[in-house]
Amino acid sequence: RIFTLLALLAPAALWGTDADASIPKQLRPGTKPHLWEFGPAFGIGVSGNHGPLFAGWTNYLYHFRGDASGPALGAVLVMGGWDGHFGVTTGPMFEWDFQVVPSKPLGVYLGPHVIAGYSGYMHFHGDDDHNDHTWHSFYSQVGVTGRLILNDRWSFWLRPTNFEFRVDNDFNFSWGAATGAGLSRRSRRVRLPA
Repeated sequence: RIFTLLALLAPAALWGTDADASIPKQLRPGTKPHLWEFGPAFGIGVSGNHGPLFAGWTNYLYHFRGDASGPALGAVLVMGGWDGHFGVTTGPMFEWDFQVVPSKPLGVYLGPHVIAGYSGYMHFHGDDDHNDHTWHSFYSQVGVTGRLILNDRWSFWLRPTNFEFRVDNDFNFSWGAATGAGLSRRSRRVRLPA
């Protein structure tokens, strides 16, 4: 139902003459700085012995401008595995979100992201060469995020081009993608006792 609504309203929203009247309130830009997202992630190793990877992705971002655009800082956690391996990747995440059509009040964003942190994997095959061996590595990722905010609460996102680097005794490069949904929320004001 949501995608049907988007397909029907997209032409009027993007090419309508009255910027405010042609955009339904469900598609307006996000006004909340906190964003928590989750979904599946996929990857394939280009060099090294990583992939195909299937994992669960979750991240938290805080946008410094107080809405869903501009610079954001947060953290990411990815857990998953491939071919007898299980791993965890975590670290800080930076993203800068731009409205796709800045002349329209439309909650569609595109922006680059960067992650740097720790990646650890364990091998469970049980053979003599790799019996329960654990790898610890520095992890980094660069990519692009596309995001749609609905009703100033729901986030639907896609990261189709994640370039991932792991550095331990070797240098490993992989390509990945992730997609999913999320929730946005306002900051709560905390009143301190007088």
